[in-house]
Amino acid sequence: MNISIVLSTFNGDEYIVEQLDTLRNQTRLAEEVLISDDASTDDTVQIIEDYIAKYKLDNWSIKKIKKIKDGRIILPCY
Repeated sequence: MNISIVLSTFNGDEYIVEQLDTLRNQTRLAEEVLISDDASTDDTVQIIEDYIAKYKLDNWSIKKIKKIKDGRIILPCY
């Protein structure tokens, strides 16, 4: 059985490492982890990118939702 995990986050820099550690330390690892960031204005995205690089998590990816000044939203495609 394949396991995929989808994590949604917004301005989660205070708790995101704890959440990522929990995912990484499971006894049954996921084949893929998809993280969607809802245009965080803190360091959440950088923390996630650094975490993925530090632990060489090639099966993890982060997609960032971008909000444009006129109110439009650009959604990521997986």
